[in-house]
Amino acid sequence: MRKIANEVKTGVMIVMCLLILLGLTAKVGGFSTFKKGYNLKVQFNYASGLKQGAPVQLTGVEVGEVKDVQIKYTEEGTRVYLTLWLDKSAKVRQDSKAYIATMGLMGEKYLELTSGSKKSPFLQADSMIVGKEPIAMEEMAEKAMRISDNLNEGISDLRKLTSSVDLTVTANKTKINEIISNMNETSKNFAEFSGDLKKNPWKLLIKTKEKKNDTKKD
Repeated sequence: MRKIANEVKTGVMIVMCLLILLGLTAKVGGFSTFKKGYNLKVQFNYASGLKQGAPVQLTGVEVGEVKDVQIKYTEEGTRVYLTLWLDKSAKVRQDSKAYIATMGLMGEKYLELTSGSKKSPFLQADSMIVGKEPIAMEEMAEKAMRISDNLNEGISDLRKLTSSVDLTVTANKTKINEIISNMNETSKNFAEFSGDLKKNPWKLLIKTKEKKNDTKKD
């Protein structure tokens, strides 16, 4: 009896260990074997380091995982095809967008699906989505360097222009001062003439008569 009892205990322990192992495997795998779901396909030109088993989110909620990653060589070029496993409750519309994102600044990669528009119908299982291409960090760094170089060139050109203007102003400072002085003198004369006419408007009538008499003499 004791021998049978020990065998029963051993069998129960083995079954419990198998159940625990199965649960851990399902958890690590990112989805449960007992859950119902369906597959979707996503095509990318560049996968940005996304790996098999990466989470899939729909509008920020985790709904599945990347089941498979394959590189295929087509007439259009090298393409990356992802197979997604999604929970049956997750419905993706035809105009939904798929793009690769990062959890945090240096976190793991995951696939994000947008909700799409209300009028767009839902995709059927095994449908294909063309993913929105991620920008490689090297490309971003290269663009930043080009922008920096252009800014430096612009600043250099601005300094040259400022220097040229300063030289021009310095070289013609005397002439500029003369022009300003003449303008000030002319403005002063006009002001005096205008003030004199306001005080003695009859002078304008005398000057007008003098001009008429001169015209008759001619």
